[in-house]
Amino acid sequence: DAIFKPERTLLPLALILDDCAPINAAYFMHPEQEHILSIPSSFTEEFASVCEFHGVEGKYSVLPMPSGAGRIDQSVSYVSSDELERYLEIVRSRLAGRFDITAEILTHLAAYDIDNDRLLHRYEDEWIATASVAEMVRYISLALTILNNVGLPANGVTSCWRAGIGKEEQFARAIGEAQYQ
Repeated sequence: DAIFKPERTLLPLALILDDCAPINAAYFMHPEQEHILSIPSSFTEEFASVCEFHGVEGKYSVLPMPSGAGRIDQSVSYVSSDELERYLEIVRSRLAGRFDITAEILTHLAAYDIDNDRLLHRYEDEWIATASVAEMVRYISLALTILNNVGLPANGVTSCWRAGIGKEEQFARAIGEAQYQ
């Protein structure tokens, strides 16, 4: 019994998934490539089944405002309300217990102007590079609030692209303050 038996040994792995939403962010981020727009909840359900069967755990980042197409706590363009709710229910009931849920900032594309309810012509990481800590706190708080509104309390934030590079201390402080709020 002291002999190493690989067929009996499980190798613990963690799976990290980013940019999760009922629409495919790559459709908007890479228009030069062909991508499907809608990710059917049946795909998310099959993924949850695979994770349950194999005991997969890890981190699952959710886009609170996927590609700026709407808020997942209200409505998202290109996604029916039934399909949005089905996606959220699968994440809540089958994935949240296995994965740490994080907000992938807010849109993972164009920064969102909270005061004027519009998208900016700057990516989120570019906006964060010039934002004050107070502005970042407000922005990140909105992302966390949206996830909380749909029953997905986030365990943190996933940064998109180069968000926070060059101002790590301020960015970390903003994330901490937003999480605390």
